[in-house]
Amino acid sequence: MGPTRFGDGRLVVETKDILLARLGEIHVARKAPMVGCHGLGSCIGLMAYDSITQVGGVAHVVLPDGTGRKDLDLPGRYMNLAIPTLIDELVAAGAGRTRLKFVAVGGANVFKFGAGAPSLNLNIGDRNIQAMRDGLAALNTCLEAEFVGGTQATSTQLCLETGQVFVACGSREMNLLHKFAEGRNVRAA
Repeated sequence: MGPTRFGDGRLVVETKDILLARLGEIHVARKAPMVGCHGLGSCIGLMAYDSITQVGGVAHVVLPDGTGRKDLDLPGRYMNLAIPTLIDELVAAGAGRTRLKFVAVGGANVFKFGAGAPSLNLNIGDRNIQAMRDGLAALNTCLEAEFVGGTQATSTQLCLETGQVFVACGSREMNLLHKFAEGRNVRAA
């Protein structure tokens, strides 16, 4: 079951049909209704999709780099591990590595820190965005759309039947952000 549009234009997606990735999780599915992440503050919901096989996935990435960390039980927790793991899992599920396209949502700076914060480099959202862009570029992958930054939490969902990516900012309803098969942004939500 895909999204439903009501007469007033609101788009509502039933959560029972969504495989939601929680902090540090990666979910991959083939022709399932939807995958997504809710409550993305500084985290990034990195979605990938192969429109030919309708295999898609999402990583709910928390931090930019897990190098030297011992808590690597969830590779989706760190961007430098999440990107290659997501790709490998998608390929194992039947996606073509060269057909994978990506969309990123999140990376907000939702916390306000005191005057000493700039020297502490606590802008996790900005650091996650940069790590995502660098990681995808290093693998020569295609980032087709992004809805990143800002100061509000977001939620996102990818419909595997249609290749449509939806995003909600703050407490607003879901809006169409991108359609993978067309390879273009539909709406800057």
